[in-house]
Amino acid sequence: MSVSTVTGEPFVVSPALFAENRLRLVNALKEKAKAGSVIVLRGGVEQNRYNTDAMDLPFRQESYFFWAFGVHESDFYGAIDVDSGKSILFPPRLHPDYAIWDGKIEPENWFKKIYKVDDVHFNDANTINDTLRNMGAKQLLLLRAENTDSGNVLEPADFKGKSEAPARRRPVNLKGGQEREELGKNFLEVL
Repeated sequence: MSVSTVTGEPFVVSPALFAENRLRLVNALKEKAKAGSVIVLRGGVEQNRYNTDAMDLPFRQESYFFWAFGVHESDFYGAIDVDSGKSILFPPRLHPDYAIWDGKIEPENWFKKIYKVDDVHFNDANTINDTLRNMGAKQLLLLRAENTDSGNVLEPADFKGKSEAPARRRPVNLKGGQEREELGKNFLEVL
């Protein structure tokens, strides 16, 4: 019986588990991916009920993103450099009015400390694209996965700047029905 069962307190998962998951992913891809490969994942987004601005629907993080980063908040992106294992989170830059209704807006280093990643950049206009360019990314690995029960599809991460170069798309099947999207680009290629 776990402590959380006895005390009623929620079980807290250490960020070390998610760092280990990222390391396992990097190790699995190192021999298969080209040099300069970077994994880019998008976290879950908050859903409003129909045409209201009420956030009464409970937020659930996208499962693959949670597995890799352990992030509980919505609207995040994450990147993992396959060559170095370096991990980067891109939280949304919140408007200052957010603090009036929902509390303190945490700085970048707070997310770095809480989620034990190597770097954090607020996601502004071209932050992800600029960061990938500065990393020397030659190939992006984007996840596309279909739920075989519901038929729902998790589409690859889409972000500003991804479509700057002309793209040629071709799905490549992976185990478990997951697919990778291949984009023929100078800077961004997706396997």
